[in-house]
Amino acid sequence: MKTIYKYKLSPLAASEVITMPAHSLPLSVSFQRNELFMWVQVDTCRVDVERKFEVFGTGHDMPNDVSHRYIGTAHEDSGLVFHLFEIF
Repeated sequence: MKTIYKYKLSPLAASEVITMPAHSLPLSVSFQRNELFMWVQVDTCRVDVERKFEVFGTGHDMPNDVSHRYIGTAHEDSGLVFHLFEIF
């Protein structure tokens, strides 16, 4: 069965491993009540896998030695802007 799950992220973490059903589709990233979340379409019948994500602030360095796939951008109320990538 397909549904939407949300996963809490930390903009201060170097990277995060998140367990979710295989073939899940990240849909968006945004702040909710001052916390960063990613919304993902999942198929609850699939087996869980681990996927790695990283949040970068605007102007922060990104490593050149890994492959990144852009997921989305989130604007914090304070004016800070964060960009979420999946790491392969």
